Amino acid sequence: MKIRKCVGCGEILQSDDENKLGYIPYEKLLHASDAICKRCFRLKNYNELPDEKDEKKNYLIELKEIINTVDLVMPIFDVIDLESSMTTEILDLIEGKNIIAILNKVDLLPKSMPMTDISSWFKEIINGENVFPLDICMVSSKKSFGIKGIIKKIYNLSNKKDIKVLVLGVSNVGKSSVLNKLLGKEKLTVSKFSGTTKKATKNLVKFKEKNIYFYDTAGLIPDGRLSELLPKNKADKLVFAKEIRNTKFNIKKDQILMFSNLMYMKSNENIELDIFVSPKVKLHLTNMDKYKDLIDRVDLFNILDKEELDTYFDNNEFVEENIVLEKGYDLSISGLGFIKQIRGKFDVNMIYPKSVKIKERISIDRNNRKKIDMEEELLW
Repeated sequence: MKIRKCVGCGEILQSDDENKLGYIPYEKLLHASDAICKRCFRLKNYNELPDEKDEKKNYLIELKEIINTVDLVMPIFDVIDLESSMTTEILDLIEGKNIIAILNKVDLLPKSMPMTDISSWFKEIINGENVFPLDICMVSSKKSFGIKGIIKKIYNLSNKKDIKVLVLGVSNVGKSSVLNKLLGKEKLTVSKFSGTTKKATKNLVKFKEKNIYFYDTAGLIPDGRLSELLPKNKADKLVFAKEIRNTKFNIKKDQILMFSNLMYMKSNENIELDIFVSPKVKLHLTNMDKYKDLIDRVDLFNILDKEELDTYFDNNEFVEENIVLEKGYDLSISGLGFIKQIRGKFDVNMIYPKSVKIKERISIDRNNRKKIDMEEELLW
């Protein structure tokens, strides 16, 4: 029998052992044209969790084998959780390559942020990592915004009739969703859980007289994401799949802002902030005395149950870090969201799991923020 691969994850299909990867009932293996394995079927239809994670070593080995055989590399980044999607491994792989950088989920940002500002901000950050894309595409895989532009740019950037494009990115950046939009159908398995694609898959898009082959690879599970510290069936509550909530807070000195009961920050100055997190993360403003009573309230925050919360605190070492930001910079919390300063001095103490990556970054609307500050100074 001819070897067939799952169109969802790329595993070789087999009907001999239901407990091994690539299993599909024999009848479907014989007759289904776009067959998917049992694992992908359960993921796609029931969001049933996979039992295993891709090992970073195997992922990088596979990428290195493919990357030198393609014409273009198409890394996909998450505009909301940019720092965790811009890992050292991916940056090292794409440095010096011909790349089209994709910035996904731009629809989740407030409409007050112009696309020109977002593009300039992203270009400044990625150039600072010594990566210089041939072009940048800002897209929304959910709303199909910018998808057609990707094909046109690939078409214009290569003179070849057959163009090979390697697609890569960390888990949960929407890689499979972007590819499904490019392919014009739901061919790849899309899930909110990490590690869905298991093997490299090749997919063809015909555009005018050219054949564009997209090579999809497993999503790298990055270090430093808060979401990775939660049970798999709860981690999706931190993923920005449909929307992100931005909430303004006027925080007084010594007040505590809780990010559910996962971490918190104490303000050392009066400050106004805009917090961007998943709608399922409850933001609660309180003081230190009340915080101690609230931290165990699973009924109030509704993310982890009591046993999961105890495990979360037992398994993670918490640190306290004083963070002071200059105006024009935001604070990114990997796997959770980001904090934008509006007014006042950003001087806070963050209490968070030590393994979580927290990083300051240039604000998307830094130039606009400077203009507003200058206008306010003139008024005074």
